[in-house]
Amino acid sequence: MNKLWIFGDSFSHGHGFNDEDPFYENTLSDDIDKRYWGEIVADELRLELKNCARVGASNDYILDAILDNVSQIKENDYVVIQSAYYSRFDIPHITSFNFLHTIVRYGDSREIKVNMIGDDEITPEKYETLVDFAIHFANLPAYEHRQLNRFEKLIQILPTKNIAFWCLKKPNSPNIDEIEILKKDYFIKFDNIFIGAEDSYNTYKARMCDESKDTTDGHIGVLGQQVMAYEVLKKFNHFYEDRRK
Repeated sequence: MNKLWIFGDSFSHGHGFNDEDPFYENTLSDDIDKRYWGEIVADELRLELKNCARVGASNDYILDAILDNVSQIKENDYVVIQSAYYSRFDIPHITSFNFLHTIVRYGDSREIKVNMIGDDEITPEKYETLVDFAIHFANLPAYEHRQLNRFEKLIQILPTKNIAFWCLKKPNSPNIDEIEILKKDYFIKFDNIFIGAEDSYNTYKARMCDESKDTTDGHIGVLGQQVMAYEVLKKFNHFYEDRRK
């Protein structure tokens, strides 16, 4: 059976639409479609789903995941690749060759989130060093160009031509016309307009409502998952109803 390979971060992992996600316990009732977009695409194309996305992943992690699996991808498989926020970066484990942390910065503040996967201690000195790098370097256009260029070159060596690629965020670059991957036939431009998915999905964010709170999550909800599936399947020339109509 041919496979659907997915690489990305939480927007491709199916955040909130997995059994272990308690955030959506009160939202995903039994009378609605609980599938996230990857499951919908796999079902529509009758493919085995191989989801290699990870919550909080950096683009370096996503690129490594593609390289780790490239030998298993076959000619008739389908591949969907998503680029994460460009300012995320990994730091190595102190005693091994593994990269075990992803650094996420929030807006223009000095607040960062360290997605701890290893057992290293993040001391105040290390924390401030990481914040300084995030502020002064990680969000510069040069990193955006480098990451997207790597995706474009890596896609060239994939054995299948059934490829779709999308960006979570539009590159903040004065030379955006020089980014080759944005010109490719496999690049998804949302609503035929938006380079970054987040510019299209503001109205599709997930909400959890109960007696005590009404919370908006940064990820896409039920309609957003169906719209995402629509955009991917359109790129693969497969009809799927646009649920926004």
